[in-house]
Amino acid sequence: MHLGGWLLLLNYMKVFVNNEEITIHHGARVLDVIRAYYAQHNKKLPCKLPIACDAYGNSIAPDGELSEGNHLYIKTKKGIMKKQILFILAALMLSWSANAQMVLEFNTNLSDGTTITLPLYGTVNVSVNWGDKTSNAYTAEGNQEHTYASEGTYIVSISGALTQFGKGKETVTNIDK
Repeated sequence: MHLGGWLLLLNYMKVFVNNEEITIHHGARVLDVIRAYYAQHNKKLPCKLPIACDAYGNSIAPDGELSEGNHLYIKTKKGIMKKQILFILAALMLSWSANAQMVLEFNTNLSDGTTITLPLYGTVNVSVNWGDKTSNAYTAEGNQEHTYASEGTYIVSISGALTQFGKGKETVTNIDK
C-alpha cells in the first residue's frame, strides 16, 4: 500500500495556472490543465477556449505538452474586457486632465525680480489667473511672462486645454521661485 502511494505520487506533477498550483497527471496537455483550473474554481469551461500563454506572453496550443513546474496564464474574454475598460478610463482621465486646472505657487522672495515665466507648449487654449487679480488668455505656445507689482507668494492657476507644460529639457528661468 505504501509503495502504491509512492507510485501514485510519481504519476502526478504540479503546474501553475495564473499563479495557482494545479496537480495533474504526467503527460497532461494544456487543455487538460485548463479544464482542471476551471474545475478547481467550480466553473464551466467556456465554449470558446481561453488563450493560454507562457510567462513571456507566447500563446500555447491546447495540445501543447507540459512538464513539472510550468507556469501558464489564461486570458479570458472577461480579462481582456477589463483591460479594454481600463484603457478607455485611462484615456478619459488623460483627456479630462488636459482640460483640468493646474495650480502653481510662486514665491518671488526666493530670487531677484518679480517676473515669472510659464512655459506653455503644444496645444494651448488656456486662461491664466496670476493670483494678483489679473488674468490672461493664451492660444499660442511659448513662454508667457508676468511681472508682479511687489514681492510675495502668488497662487497661479491655469485652466483650459494644454498638452505640454515646459519645452523638453529647456530650463525654466523661475525654477527657484
